[in-house]
Amino acid sequence: MVDQQIKVTLVRSVIGNTERQRASARSLGLTRLNKSVVVPDRPEIRGMIRTIEHLVRVESVAPAQEPAKAPAPGAQSAPEAGAA
Repeated sequence: MVDQQIKVTLVRSVIGNTERQRASARSLGLTRLNKSVVVPDRPEIRGMIRTIEHLVRVESVAPAQEPAKAPAPGAQSAPEAGAA
């Protein structure tokens, strides 16, 4: 199962906002303007984003696919069925 992820970018300053809003931004890892973080799309994260929705930009991120593993150097591959 692949979890959805979202990219959150702080586009407005937290100066002058409530302590709760500043704490939400800090908890998300948004410490500077234009800083972006990729976080899992879960209800508790969405709640933090909702408290600071006027300060952030939210984008959905396509889940990254794991790259195919290359064989280890020196490892022998299985012989092909038609080879003799």
